[in-house]
Formats: sequence, C-alpha cells, structure tokens
Amino acid sequence: MKPIHTVLALYTVQMAFFAAIWLAMAWHRLSRRATVHWGLATVLLALGMGVVLARPWLPATLGSALPNLVHLAAAALLARGVQVFVHRTPSDGWLLAVAGSAALVVAGANAIGAPHDVTVVAAGLGMGVILLRAAHDVRTGLAGEFGRAAAWACSVPLWIIAGMLGARGVAALVGVSGSGVPLDTGQTRQVALSLALVLLAMAMHLAMAAMLTLRATRTRRPARSISISVRLVSSSSVASSRISVLSVDGVGVGSSGWRAMRWFRNFLAVDQDDVVVMILGRDDFGP
Repeated sequence: MKPIHTVLALYTVQMAFFAAIWLAMAWHRLSRRATVHWGLATVLLALGMGVVLARPWLPATLGSALPNLVHLAAAALLARGVQVFVHRTPSDGWLLAVAGSAALVVAGANAIGAPHDVTVVAAGLGMGVILLRAAHDVRTGLAGEFGRAAAWACSVPLWIIAGMLGARGVAALVGVSGSGVPLDTGQTRQVALSLALVLLAMAMHLAMAAMLTLRATRTRRPARSISISVRLVSSSSVASSRISVLSVDGVGVGSSGWRAMRWFRNFLAVDQDDVVVMILGRDDFGP
C-alpha cells in the first residue's frame, strides 16, 4: 500500500467515526435536523473516499466521476445543515444550482473522456463555493448568539477548506502542473493535500461540535414548575386531580407537554391524586 492510500484510508475511517457521532446525536434529538444533515454528509464523505481507494477495481470513468459527485452532494448537505442550525431558511435552489451545475460538468467530462483536470476544476470550485457560503452562514448566523469571536472561530475551518478546494480548482483551470491529477496518484502535492484534508476535516467537525455545545450551554436554564388543574372523567366517577408539570430547560409546556398531559388524562390519570410529567424542553433539542 502506498503512503497516499494510508492517508486516504485514515480520512475514510475518520469520516465514518464522525458520521456515527452525528447520527447518534440526531437519534438523541440534539439539534436533530442539523445533525441529521451533518451525519448524512459525513457518511457520503466516507463513501466517496472509499470509492477513491477502490479505483483500481472500478471502471476508470466510474472511479473518476463517482467520488466527486458524492463529495458535491456531501458539501450541499453540510451547508444546508448549517443553515438549519443557524435558523435560516435553507437556500435549496442556490445549493441545487451550484452543486447540480458542477455535477453535470463532472459527469459530462467523464462521459466524453475529457482530461481529469476538468473534473478537478468543476468539483473543486463547486465544493469551494458551497463551503464558502456555509462558512459565511456560520459567521453571520452565530455572531448575535455566541458573539463575533466564537462565530469566527467556529467558521475558520470551513473558510480554510473552501479556500483550499477552490484554489485546487483554479490551479487546475490555469494549468498548474500536478494540480489536476487524482489524489491517489501519490505525488507529493497530493499527499500534502490529503494530509491537510485529514487535519482540517477534524477541525471542521470539532468546530461544529463546539457550535452544538455552545447552543446547549446557552439554552440550559433553571427548571421551573407550574400546576394545572384538569378534570378527569371515567365510566364510574368524575374526579378532579392536579398534574404537576416540570419544565426542563425553561421552554414552558409546549406541544410535547400538552400531548403528554392528554395521554395521562385519557389513560393513566383516572382516580390518581397526583401525576408528575417530566418534559424535556424542545427548543433546539426537540423533533
């Protein structure tokens, strides 16, 4: 195995590891909509690099086009997850236009047997532009919530990765020697780029984890209790009971609370004097 294959295998395992973490967070409803996006994007990154490692056993066209198409989709998913996290309306049309245009060029170039430089230009510039938008959304979207310094710190890895991918695309476009060759060729430039991707990808995921942690810290407030009187009806009697509702994270009863109370009223609360319902605040951790 060449050194470049070791580096790419490390990247693949790293992405699989982070994908498992994001999907586990989504399972536990920690900013679920955003973490689902990030988890699926990271799964695609692992699969795409896995295809690169499998190139010797794949048709040349498939081995060249598929990893770049998968990485474009991953970049779009990651950027959409960022927009969801910062409470912005996802720019689906823009993401589809940029990623779709780049994907069409990649697919067309490989279909007609164009030089690999064309694929590098389209994929590099496409992913670079998408991640630049994601970095901008992190910086501007979180500045008011976490402060400018924290927002800048969380966005830095995305800025660097976007710049690096975009620079590779521009270098291939202007014909810089060695810029348009596949990563797995093992040239010094490609090994250095792959090592940088491993380190920067880790920094990116840690920055996103920091965003999640900051959000969790800021939304945690002292618990408060309220009491609500309800009338419970059974086939044999009519009784009054009290339900004590404990609201965690200070977001109030919310729809989850009302659903829980209706459920207890209809099925469990008859002839009970006190029923305690614990509700985990929805805020950014609900469905």
